Amino acid sequence: MDRRKRLYWVTLLCLLGFLVGSVYYTPYAERIIAIEPGMNAKDVAFLLKEEQMIRSPYLFLAYTRYKKLANKLRPGCYDLNTNMSLAALLEKLSKGETYGVKVTIPEGYTSSQIASLLSTKRLVNRNQFLKIVREKGLEGYLYPATYAILP
Repeated sequence: MDRRKRLYWVTLLCLLGFLVGSVYYTPYAERIIAIEPGMNAKDVAFLLKEEQMIRSPYLFLAYTRYKKLANKLRPGCYDLNTNMSLAALLEKLSKGETYGVKVTIPEGYTSSQIASLLSTKRLVNRNQFLKIVREKGLEGYLYPATYAILP
Protein backbone atom coordinates (compact mmCIF):
# COMPACT_ATOMS: atom_id res chain seq x y z
CA MET A 1 0.00 0.00 0.00
CA ASP A 2 1.43 3.31 -0.97
CA ARG A 3 1.65 6.31 1.29
CA ARG A 4 -1.42 8.13 -0.11
CA LYS A 5 -3.71 5.17 0.49
CA ARG A 6 -2.44 4.76 4.05
CA LEU A 7 -2.98 8.45 4.74
CA TYR A 8 -6.48 8.21 3.25
CA TRP A 9 -7.42 5.22 5.46
CA VAL A 10 -5.91 6.72 8.61
CA THR A 11 -7.80 9.98 8.00
CA LEU A 12 -11.02 8.11 7.29
CA LEU A 13 -10.68 6.00 10.46
CA CYS A 14 -9.92 9.06 12.59
CA LEU A 15 -12.95 10.88 11.18
CA LEU A 16 -15.16 7.84 11.77
CA GLY A 17 -13.85 7.52 15.34
CA PHE A 18 -14.55 11.18 15.98
CA LEU A 19 -18.11 10.90 14.64
CA VAL A 20 -18.90 7.77 16.66
CA GLY A 21 -17.36 9.27 19.80
CA SER A 22 -19.30 12.51 19.48
CA VAL A 23 -22.59 10.62 19.09
CA TYR A 24 -22.04 8.33 22.09
CA TYR A 25 -20.12 10.65 24.40
CA THR A 26 -22.22 12.30 27.09
CA PRO A 27 -20.50 15.00 29.11
CA TYR A 28 -20.75 14.72 32.88
CA ALA A 29 -23.78 16.50 34.30
CA GLU A 30 -25.77 16.40 37.51
CA ARG A 31 -29.47 17.12 37.61
CA ILE A 32 -32.40 16.96 39.98
CA ILE A 33 -35.06 14.90 38.19
CA ALA A 34 -38.66 14.89 39.41
CA ILE A 35 -40.59 11.66 38.89
CA GLU A 36 -44.25 12.57 39.26
CA PRO A 37 -46.83 10.28 40.90
CA GLY A 38 -48.60 8.21 38.25
CA MET A 39 -45.67 8.10 35.82
CA ASN A 40 -45.05 4.65 34.38
CA ALA A 41 -41.70 3.18 33.31
CA LYS A 42 -42.11 4.46 29.75
CA ASP A 43 -42.78 8.01 30.97
CA VAL A 44 -39.71 7.82 33.23
CA ALA A 45 -37.55 6.47 30.40
CA PHE A 46 -38.46 9.30 28.05
CA LEU A 47 -38.04 11.89 30.82
CA LEU A 48 -34.54 10.57 31.53
CA LYS A 49 -33.74 10.68 27.80
CA GLU A 50 -35.07 14.23 27.53
CA GLU A 51 -32.91 15.27 30.50
CA GLN A 52 -29.91 13.51 28.86
CA MET A 53 -29.45 11.09 31.76
CA ILE A 54 -29.67 8.05 29.47
CA ARG A 55 -28.97 7.50 25.79
CA SER A 56 -31.76 5.09 24.95
CA PRO A 57 -35.19 4.96 26.57
CA TYR A 58 -35.76 1.56 24.95
CA LEU A 59 -32.65 0.08 26.55
CA PHE A 60 -33.77 1.51 29.91
CA LEU A 61 -37.24 -0.04 29.45
CA ALA A 62 -35.79 -3.42 28.45
CA TYR A 63 -33.44 -3.42 31.45
CA THR A 64 -36.27 -2.35 33.76
CA ARG A 65 -38.45 -5.22 32.54
CA TYR A 66 -35.55 -7.68 32.78
CA LYS A 67 -35.00 -6.70 36.43
CA LYS A 68 -38.80 -6.82 37.03
CA LEU A 69 -38.80 -3.27 38.38
CA ALA A 70 -41.08 -1.59 35.82
CA ASN A 71 -43.90 -1.22 38.37
CA LYS A 72 -41.61 -0.34 41.28
CA LEU A 73 -40.29 3.06 40.21
CA ARG A 74 -41.13 5.54 42.96
CA PRO A 75 -42.08 9.17 42.55
CA GLY A 76 -39.91 11.91 44.02
CA CYS A 77 -36.97 14.20 43.28
CA TYR A 78 -33.72 12.39 42.53
CA ASP A 79 -30.15 13.67 42.35
CA LEU A 80 -28.79 11.90 39.24
CA ASN A 81 -25.70 12.22 37.09
CA THR A 82 -24.69 11.06 33.63
CA ASN A 83 -21.94 8.75 34.96
CA MET A 84 -24.47 6.47 36.67
CA SER A 85 -24.90 3.02 35.17
CA LEU A 86 -28.39 1.80 34.28
CA ALA A 87 -28.20 -0.55 37.27
CA ALA A 88 -27.34 2.27 39.70
CA LEU A 89 -29.98 4.54 38.21
CA LEU A 90 -32.67 1.89 38.38
CA GLU A 91 -31.72 0.92 41.92
CA LYS A 92 -32.04 4.52 43.08
CA LEU A 93 -35.42 4.99 41.39
CA SER A 94 -36.85 1.69 42.64
CA LYS A 95 -35.68 2.15 46.24
CA GLY A 96 -36.97 5.70 46.39
CA GLU A 97 -33.60 7.23 47.30
CA THR A 98 -34.90 10.74 46.82
CA TYR A 99 -33.01 13.98 47.12
CA GLY A 100 -33.90 16.23 49.99
CA VAL A 101 -34.12 16.35 53.74
CA LYS A 102 -36.66 14.00 55.29
CA VAL A 103 -38.65 15.52 58.13
CA THR A 104 -41.22 13.63 60.16
CA ILE A 105 -43.83 15.76 61.90
CA PRO A 106 -45.30 13.72 64.75
CA GLU A 107 -49.00 13.81 65.55
CA GLY A 108 -49.98 16.56 67.99
CA TYR A 109 -47.05 18.90 67.27
CA THR A 110 -47.85 22.59 67.57
CA SER A 111 -46.56 25.25 65.17
CA SER A 112 -43.88 26.14 67.71
CA GLN A 113 -42.68 22.53 67.90
CA ILE A 114 -42.74 22.22 64.10
CA ALA A 115 -40.76 25.47 63.80
CA SER A 116 -38.16 24.10 66.23
CA LEU A 117 -37.93 20.82 64.32
CA LEU A 118 -37.50 22.56 60.95
CA SER A 119 -34.98 25.05 62.30
CA THR A 120 -32.79 22.28 63.79
CA LYS A 121 -32.59 20.81 60.28
CA ARG A 122 -31.70 24.31 59.01
CA LEU A 123 -34.71 24.48 56.70
CA VAL A 124 -36.35 27.60 58.12
CA ASN A 125 -35.75 30.47 60.46
CA ARG A 126 -37.87 29.61 63.51
CA ASN A 127 -39.12 33.15 64.18
CA GLN A 128 -39.97 33.89 60.55
CA PHE A 129 -41.80 30.57 60.26
CA LEU A 130 -43.90 31.32 63.35
CA LYS A 131 -44.61 34.85 62.12
CA ILE A 132 -45.95 33.53 58.78
CA VAL A 133 -48.04 30.86 60.54
CA ARG A 134 -49.62 33.50 62.79
CA GLU A 135 -50.19 36.07 60.01
CA LYS A 136 -51.73 33.60 57.57
CA GLY A 137 -53.62 31.52 60.14
CA LEU A 138 -51.84 28.31 59.14
CA GLU A 139 -51.94 26.50 62.50
CA GLY A 140 -52.86 22.86 61.82
CA TYR A 141 -52.05 22.83 58.09
CA LEU A 142 -48.94 20.63 58.38
CA TYR A 143 -50.32 17.17 58.96
CA PRO A 144 -48.41 14.42 60.77
CA ALA A 145 -46.36 12.78 58.02
CA THR A 146 -42.85 12.41 56.66
CA TYR A 147 -41.96 15.10 54.15
CA ALA A 148 -38.98 15.22 51.75
CA ILE A 149 -38.02 18.88 51.54
CA LEU A 150 -35.57 20.18 48.99
CA PRO A 151 -32.85 22.25 50.69
